[in-house]
Amino acid sequence: MKSKKVFVFLMVSIVLLSATVLPASALSAEFSATADYSTLKVGDVFKVRVTVNNIQTEEGLILAQFKLYFDSTCLRLVEWNTNKPEAWGDGFEEIAAPKPSEDNPDELYLYVAFMYSEKETGKGITEDGILYTDITFEVLSEAADGTVLRIDDTDVMDDGNQFVSCNTLEIKINFDGAEITNVDIAKEKKINNIVLKTAIGVIAVLIVVVGAVFIGRHIKKSV
Repeated sequence: MKSKKVFVFLMVSIVLLSATVLPASALSAEFSATADYSTLKVGDVFKVRVTVNNIQTEEGLILAQFKLYFDSTCLRLVEWNTNKPEAWGDGFEEIAAPKPSEDNPDELYLYVAFMYSEKETGKGITEDGILYTDITFEVLSEAADGTVLRIDDTDVMDDGNQFVSCNTLEIKINFDGAEITNVDIAKEKKINNIVLKTAIGVIAVLIVVVGAVFIGRHIKKSV
């Protein structure tokens, strides 16, 4: 009977170890951005489109969110519009509002989150270019030449309720054209996740070994 308990303990421990070490099912996506101007001057308006591409999930995405940071002393946020996927119908829901940055009083960020909010499944988006938001800015001063927009805290969730963080983007608004840089902090996050999983795995192995030794000794004492 005690041998059976040892066997059950070890099997449960192995299952828990596998759950911590083995990766979850693949879900990834990438945020991209475009700026639709060739030249700018004070008083002009321009549009930035933030799009979800390279979607990797069979379930399809039902949520996308991001924050776009900008310098409010040289740019004015005019409006924003998020594309409503046809498949989501009346289940489309959006939360969007400009807010002040905690670190810099002159910096604002537009928080955008849009999702399919109904319970019906099978509404996930798998096609690139469907999930996007257009944001329009007005140039307030010459200081806007060289200012940087930052798209951060990018996340998506699929129809299987898997949630993952994505990349960060920087858009340098030069008056003679925009420069867009993909700051792939997602790689750093993946490395941190691997380190964390490895640490958990090592701890799980130690628990299995120590537990097995303890139970083995207990059985010997009982015989």
